[in-house]
Amino acid sequence: MNLTQNPFTLLPKFCGLYCYQSSNKNIRFVIMNNLVPTNVKLHEKYDLKGSIYKRKASDEERKRDLPTLKDNDFKCLHSYGLTLEPFFYDQLMQTIEDDVR
Repeated sequence: MNLTQNPFTLLPKFCGLYCYQSSNKNIRFVIMNNLVPTNVKLHEKYDLKGSIYKRKASDEERKRDLPTLKDNDFKCLHSYGLTLEPFFYDQLMQTIEDDVR
């Protein structure tokens, strides 16, 4: 399935994969789009990996205006998960189903 068939995809769009050498080391990085439009005001921000091992934001990170929290922070702050209105839940589930096809 492509972006024309699934315009609401939550999958990242890859812009490029690059490699460069620095101090005789190969450094590889990828550039992707941001899934969240820039006009959306974020109240919380997470880097979720699906693991709990060493997955807590550092004290230094927490001092930022909008810290990037991690899996254990999410688990602690949202122990009951997230609640969505039925319409948005259905829309999210459909998007995820389309993305995994």
